[in-house]
Amino acid sequence: MTIRNDNFVNDQTFSQGLRKSYWIEPGGGAVHICMILISFDFPPDIRVEKEARALLAAGHRVSVVCENRQARPPRESWRGIDIVRLPPQPVWWRQLNTAALFITHRAPVWGRHLRRIVAELRPDVIHVHDLPFVGPGLRIARRFGLPLVADLHENYPAYLQSRRQSVENALERLAFDPDRFSRYERAVLPRCDYIITVVEEAAERVAAMGIPAARIFTVGNAEDVAHLPVDAPPVTLPVAAGQAALKLVYVGGLQELRGLQTVIAAMAAIRAAVPSAALIIVGDGYFRPQLEAQTRAERMEAAVFFEGQQPFERVHRYIEAGDVCIVPHLADELVNSTIPHKLFQYMVMGKPVVVSSAKPLRRVVESSQAGEVFASGDAASFAAAVLRLTDPERRRALGENGRRAVLERYNWETESRELVRLYAEVAARRAS
Repeated sequence: MTIRNDNFVNDQTFSQGLRKSYWIEPGGGAVHICMILISFDFPPDIRVEKEARALLAAGHRVSVVCENRQARPPRESWRGIDIVRLPPQPVWWRQLNTAALFITHRAPVWGRHLRRIVAELRPDVIHVHDLPFVGPGLRIARRFGLPLVADLHENYPAYLQSRRQSVENALERLAFDPDRFSRYERAVLPRCDYIITVVEEAAERVAAMGIPAARIFTVGNAEDVAHLPVDAPPVTLPVAAGQAALKLVYVGGLQELRGLQTVIAAMAAIRAAVPSAALIIVGDGYFRPQLEAQTRAERMEAAVFFEGQQPFERVHRYIEAGDVCIVPHLADELVNSTIPHKLFQYMVMGKPVVVSSAKPLRRVVESSQAGEVFASGDAASFAAAVLRLTDPERRRALGENGRRAVLERYNWETESRELVRLYAEVAARRAS
């Protein structure tokens, strides 16, 4: 399947093309938004870029303040976004700052730089990405009399709980304390002016803390159909995988919570029915050695292929090369309150999906009739779900259902309306 991206021509015409792609909230005026992205450099960050693009299209100004880990210019204009990078730091100092932030929920070094930057930029609103910097962000916002938007990419306490199994030293264990972050979350979120969540289950979780629904906006991790990367050449799969009658594709990080151990455990049963079936894993992470060891232990080397981390523009080509795409994430408190971007990447490419029984995954796939759902962590259930997709015509029909669902509902142009509505409200409050 080839998807053309005629809206994007070059950086010079970028903003003009955006205004044709996004719905714009009428009235309210424009505001200058200062996004804070600590512990990351920018670009890349898919969600930050999509949000900035939608806000620029609605007439707002966006500045992104981020770290500088790649010796890039301290100031840069990139696709209409003003990027301000903090002074570069040695790795050990950056790690110490991060540990201090996670343990004390204060950021004296970063905070000093940010106060200087905010004083210079004079934004109308502070927009903080993810929970750790919400507290310091609130202090900066209140110092300058600005509203604060907390953009929660995930259930952070649950994320830290899932990470504890990979923590190797006492300082990390102290820093990545889910119970302390849970208390911190309950303390800072009620003080935020607006909160963004990525899925309705997460919005319900935040509302349960006593936060009024009018202050919660759900902006999903949907695919930006108008800006799909289309210029990458087709990928060449490993020989055996390329000749497989049934190619399963996974893209994303390799952590225990992603559930790929369930998939590898199911491959013997799948190959008993489809002897040439293959699993292509695109991505990397701390759990890769365990997955590779499991593959050898189960003698599945001829069936499971690790492609490693790939450039973002090649990911869609791997999806295109597959027959069935999978999201086998283990259903726990974290996965039940978020939804991965990869699901919509799969669906917009017209691929049938097999997903675990995590609540948001099940809801989207069943409502759109885009694939099969299996019992989380159950290898036999996964194998059965895959084997219900051996008929190419059924795969085509389910893939078309998924693609239609993305084009009509689960796309960034639709999801970004809530983000634009939020900032129309910010602008109206500022004007009054």
